[in-house]
Amino acid sequence: MLSLLTVDDEPAVLRALRRVLSPHFTVHQAADYREAVAILQRSPMDIVISDCVMPGPSGLDLLTLVAERYPATVRVMLSAAPPAAVAGAIRLGVVHRLLVKPWDRDLAQTILATHAEVRGLADQSD
Repeated sequence: MLSLLTVDDEPAVLRALRRVLSPHFTVHQAADYREAVAILQRSPMDIVISDCVMPGPSGLDLLTLVAERYPATVRVMLSAAPPAAVAGAIRLGVVHRLLVKPWDRDLAQTILATHAEVRGLADQSD
C-alpha cells in the first residue's frame, strides 16, 4: 500500500482526509510544516498532500523542500484559493497536481491516478 502524508492546519480537514484516503493508502498526518518535515525524515512518503496556506512556512514551501530532498515523492497541493505562485510551481514540477477544496468524492482515485501518471513519466525518463 502506498504511503501518503497529509498536511493541514485544520484538524477537521485532516480527519476528513484520513476518512476518505485510509482505505486506499497508509495515511500519516501533520498539522504544519515542521511536523511534516519530522515525519518525512523518519519515513519518506510516496505522496505528500499539503494545504497551501498554513501558519508559518506554507504548503508551497513544504512541497518545494519535498521536491528537493525527495524528488520521487508525488506532490499535491490542496487549496480553497491557491495563490498565483502555485501555477509557477506546477510549471516547474514542484507541484504535480492542484486539488481545490472542497474535493470531490473521487479524491482517492485522483491521487492514485496522479501517482501512476507521475511515476510513469519518471520511469520513462530513467
